[in-house]
Amino acid sequence: MKSFLLPCSCSHVIPITSGKAGGFVACPACGREVAVPKLRDFSRLKSVEEGQSRSGMGWRLAHACMLAGGVATVLAWSGAALLAVPQQATITSEMIRANVAAASDKQIFQAWKELSQSGVARPPLPDEKRLQQRSSFWQGVSRALLVIGTLGAVMGLVGAGMWATARPQRR
Repeated sequence: MKSFLLPCSCSHVIPITSGKAGGFVACPACGREVAVPKLRDFSRLKSVEEGQSRSGMGWRLAHACMLAGGVATVLAWSGAALLAVPQQATITSEMIRANVAAASDKQIFQAWKELSQSGVARPPLPDEKRLQQRSSFWQGVSRALLVIGTLGAVMGLVGAGMWATARPQRR
């Protein structure tokens, strides 16, 4: 079916078909009721291709906000979820047993002596310190991704609100 462009006083053009002839349509941009001319006066309106008339309002800022917010939310929250997966322990009981079996009696006695004198509040070993720093860094990245995802969700909701308020009001 052939479509036509009906201009509104707000300078927005409304795609219409001949089935609306003689009636009224609401402008999607401003919400005003616009009188549709009679069928014999349709020749004064510009016609559009069928594929173009389906787009309705077309892409607007609201659509861009919804898309960008949705993509940011999905990507950021997915990344945060992947980082939240517990990592495999770097020191396992099998590794400890293998190191104890490979060590000499003198090395085992020296390690026992150091542990017995250090008590519970010992400073972390260099490998433990690196592991703590790496863990702290990735926790920070995960939190930042959660914040970015939340901001993306808010942006998507703002876009949805803008889109909903720009739609024509039914009377």
